[in-house]
Amino acid sequence: MKKIIFLITSIFLISFIFLTSSLPAWAVTDGSPCDTIDLGQTADCPYPDGGKGCCMCEPRDGNLYWSRFKNTPCSAAPGEPEESEIYNPALNGFGTGEGETIIAQVIANALKIVFSISGLVLLVMLLIGGFQWMTAGGNKEALANAQKRISSALIGFIIFISVFAIINFVAPVLGLEFLQILKIEWPTP
Repeated sequence: MKKIIFLITSIFLISFIFLTSSLPAWAVTDGSPCDTIDLGQTADCPYPDGGKGCCMCEPRDGNLYWSRFKNTPCSAAPGEPEESEIYNPALNGFGTGEGETIIAQVIANALKIVFSISGLVLLVMLLIGGFQWMTAGGNKEALANAQKRISSALIGFIIFISVFAIINFVAPVLGLEFLQILKIEWPTP
């Protein structure tokens, strides 16, 4: 029975991980928001009927949005691949600036990386604890270990959220502008 439960759980997890939607999550569309790093950049943006145009990231109403400015793709010449830059949001502005701004960027980027890693550790601990709970099979010691792992993960999550909230509330009061870049950026379709 344990093997069957393990097999069903494994198939479910594999299908959940690998059979997710393949829709482009970061597609550039006319009117969608863009980041400051994209300001002035161009990118191909699709038409609803399937064609492609060229969009540019520009300010509008106090925010940055992609706007279509020509009805043909942005490609420099037919057959040539477009040049693009790889952008890592966790290391925003890495290697730029002078003096205290470099130190501020390093601290802010280190905190972003630590927050990302701690979120992944939380997810893994919850998955392992849940799997241990499902496969405990009436063994009280295994069930207690699973409950301990899940409660430890949730306590760690509460500490993680508390640190994030304290940094975001205290930084503006103390004038630590470099920590104010620690904001949650949700991907937009």
